[in-house]
Amino acid sequence: GENFDRFVDMIREAHPDVPLIFMQTERRESRNFDTWREDFEAEKQAAAVVSIYGGTAEEYSVVPAQQWSALFGAGEQLSRVTKVIKKNDGSIAFEVVVKGYKEGYDLIVGVKDSAVAGVAVVSTGEETKDLGTKTADPEYLDRFKGISDTAVIVRSEPKNDGEIQAVTGATYSSKGVAKGLSAVWAVRSS
Repeated sequence: GENFDRFVDMIREAHPDVPLIFMQTERRESRNFDTWREDFEAEKQAAAVVSIYGGTAEEYSVVPAQQWSALFGAGEQLSRVTKVIKKNDGSIAFEVVVKGYKEGYDLIVGVKDSAVAGVAVVSTGEETKDLGTKTADPEYLDRFKGISDTAVIVRSEPKNDGEIQAVTGATYSSKGVAKGLSAVWAVRSS
C-alpha cells in the first residue's frame, strides 16, 4: 500500500546502489505486533495439548525450532510441523498445519510409546461450517488414539487396523486429520 511505497522510496534514497528484496510471511500480515492474538493462539495451543496429556499449561514448554528441526532433519512434511511442545514428563506433541478441504487446519498430535496419544484441534481454519468442522469433535478425534502408522480414511465402516471412517460429508477434512498424523510419522522417522 501507500506506506510500503513510502518505505521503499526512503530505502532507495538512502541506499541507491543496493538491490532490495522483500519477502512476505504468512504471520506478518495478520500477527505482527498483535500480542493479543499471539496470546490467544498460545492459549488455544495450551488447551489443545492439555486435552491430550492432562495437567496444566505450566507443565508444557515449546521446544525451540532450531533444536527440534535439527533432530528431525529436513523434508516436505517437516514444513507442516509448526511447533514441538514438550511436557515436563517428556511427553511430546507436534503442532501441524495441514490441508483438509482447505489449507490451514491446525492440529496438535500427541505421541507416546510410538502411537498417537491424542489429537486436538487448535483451529479448523476455513473448513466448511457444520461439515468439515465436525472433524474437530473430540469423539471423532478419539478414533485416532493408538494408531502407530498412517491412518487411512474410509467412507464405510472400517475393516482393517488404521482405518478411520470419514465424517459424512467431510471426507477431505477427515483426510486432513490423517495428513496431520502422516506428517508427524514422517518427521519422527527421519
